[in-house]
Amino acid sequence: MNLKNYAHLFTLLLIPAFITGQNFVPVWNTPYNPMTFYVTGAILNTENLQPGDEVGIFDLDQYSGEEICVGSGILIQELINNEYLEIVASMDDGSNPSQSNGFTIGNDFIFKYHSQTHGLIENITFTFPYPGYNEGFSSQGTAMVNLDGTFQTGPYFEPVWSSPFNPMTFYVLSAQLNGLDLQAGSEVGIFDIDPNTNLEICVGAAILTGVITPENFLEIIASMDDGSLPDQANGFTPGNGFIFKYWDQANGVTQPVEFTFPYAGYDEVFAAQGSTIVDLTASTQPLEQQVISLQQGWTGVSSYLQPQNSSMQAICSPIQGELAIIQDLQNFYQPGASGNTLSDWNYKSGYFIKMEANSDLTITGLFPADKSITLNAGWNIVPVLSESAVNINDLFDGQMDKLIIVKEAIGTDAFWPEKQITALEVLLPGASYLVKMSQEATIIF
Repeated sequence: MNLKNYAHLFTLLLIPAFITGQNFVPVWNTPYNPMTFYVTGAILNTENLQPGDEVGIFDLDQYSGEEICVGSGILIQELINNEYLEIVASMDDGSNPSQSNGFTIGNDFIFKYHSQTHGLIENITFTFPYPGYNEGFSSQGTAMVNLDGTFQTGPYFEPVWSSPFNPMTFYVLSAQLNGLDLQAGSEVGIFDIDPNTNLEICVGAAILTGVITPENFLEIIASMDDGSLPDQANGFTPGNGFIFKYWDQANGVTQPVEFTFPYAGYDEVFAAQGSTIVDLTASTQPLEQQVISLQQGWTGVSSYLQPQNSSMQAICSPIQGELAIIQDLQNFYQPGASGNTLSDWNYKSGYFIKMEANSDLTITGLFPADKSITLNAGWNIVPVLSESAVNINDLFDGQMDKLIIVKEAIGTDAFWPEKQITALEVLLPGASYLVKMSQEATIIF
C-alpha cells in the first residue's frame, strides 16, 4: 500500500519499535511475507489500555481450525497523542503440511487483549480509521486499526443476602488455577446447599484486586440463613461443608476448587460468627465420572476422583431413597437426620455404606494431583486412588515393616504378613479397606 497520502499522519507519530507480547506467543520465529499492523487506539471498557498490557492478533489454522497467534505486541505507553502500537504478523510459509505457522491470506482478523488488571479479553471489535489499507490478512500488507474491548464490570457471584446475619469470615491466603495465581479481576465465591431446595446458593464472594498472598490476603464475609424465608435459605447452614468456586475472564466459572487449612484451630465447616483460613487451588481439566455399583446391605466404598461438589448431601442426593447411612471411623451421614457429623466427601478417605436396595453412586470430579495418603498408627479406612487394581506389595513397598494387616472394609479377606495370610492381594477401585499400622507411614497410589 502507498503511504504517501498519509504522510501527514506519520510525521506526527513517534514510531516505537514493536515489542512481542509475553502472554500471546506467535507461532513463528522469523516473519515470512509479513503484514504490519498499526494499532492507533486500544480501549477497554472506555479506558485506554495501559503500559504492559498486550494485544494479540490471531487467525484460524487452515488445517485444524483452531486459533493461532500470528502476531503480538506489548504497550510501552497509552495510545494517545498520535502514538500507536506496531505489530508484525507472519504469513504461513507452507513448511508444515499439517499445521499453519502464520496467517492465511484473505482470512479475517481476530484481536485479543491481555490486561494486567483483567486478564484475557476476547470481546474485541475493531474499526479502520483510514481508508485504503488492508482489511483482511494480506502478504506484505498493512492495516491501521482502532480496537475496542469490553469485559464484565459487575460481580459474577452474587450472594443471596444483603445484610450479613451471624457472619462467618474467610481469610484466603492463596488462590491458584492450573498452578498459577489468580489475577486481579478474578472472583472467589463461597457456596452452600439450600436445605429447602437442595440447590447451591452463593453465601459470600469477593473480587481480587491483586494476587493473593499471606500478606495480601482476600477477606470474604459469608452470611448465615436467618430463617426469614420459609421456603428458601438466604445464607449458609451451620455445620455444612464449604463449596468454593472461581470466576475469571479467561475461563469463566471453575469448579471444584480444592481447599486446605494451613492453620489449625479455625472452623472447617460453616459456623455462626466463625472464621477460617484457607488455601485454594483448582484446575480447568475436563471433569470425569466414576460410577460405583452398590449392593443392598453394607459395602466399603471410596472414589479415585476428587468430587466437583464435595458436599456429602449433594453427592448422596441421587441415591438418598436407597441410602441408609454412610460413615467413616468417627462420623456419619444419614439422609434426613439432624445430627449428621459427616458433611463432606474426602477422596483421601474410605467409607462404610449401607444400602436399602441396589443402586449406582456416581462421583463427578477431577483426578487429584495429590495421591498420597498418610496412615496413622492403629486402624485407618483407606480408599483406592487408582482406576485399576493395585497390588498391596507394590503399594506398601518400603513400608512393609510398619504394616500389620489390610482387610476388606466389609468382608473377611485379608493380607496379614505376620500370619502369612494373603487371601487379599489387590485393592479394587471403588472399594475401601481397613489398614492397621504399627506406626505412621505414607503410601502413594
